[in-house]
Amino acid sequence: MKHFEIPPYSNYSFNLIQNSDFEKLALFRRDYDIMLALDKEVETDEEILSLIDQMHSPDSINNSLWWFIYLDNVLIGNFGLKLDRRNARAEIGYVLFKAYWKIGHMSNCLPILLDFAFNNLGCHSLEARINPLNIGSKKLLLANNFVLEGSFKEDYFYKGNFLDTQVYSLLIQNHVPRETIQFKK
Repeated sequence: MKHFEIPPYSNYSFNLIQNSDFEKLALFRRDYDIMLALDKEVETDEEILSLIDQMHSPDSINNSLWWFIYLDNVLIGNFGLKLDRRNARAEIGYVLFKAYWKIGHMSNCLPILLDFAFNNLGCHSLEARINPLNIGSKKLLLANNFVLEGSFKEDYFYKGNFLDTQVYSLLIQNHVPRETIQFKK
């Protein structure tokens, strides 16, 4: 799947998640802090295997693309796209291990994913769905020119509560390519 390779940038590298990456993906899907930030329960082996199968099923192949993020060859996170090719649109998602939160890594990496989506996959717009209480994610999206499109009140049930969702979007004409973005050190 060479046409889905994201080239290295600075000291970051990116590897497309493969069928054989269960153990690496499980590090994220079993991590309490990560799953809490996503408003999801820690997943079982069966759920993780099902997720990998969904990523690589013939029906979804090339429609769900996820990459591991490495910093100096150390796995620190992942990000990806759920593509809606008919509408030239994708939903983005991203996570980092807690040790890498709030120090600029996703600020450095997200523009790379956005560039790839617009320049290599032909997306016209991108969207992100977040819990409005996730201030870090909100700041990240706004810093990358996403705009709040709308809110859904109590549309998501998690741990005995109904939670809100905010939907942010970015149109290609509002995207700032990474060459013009200040790299965080």
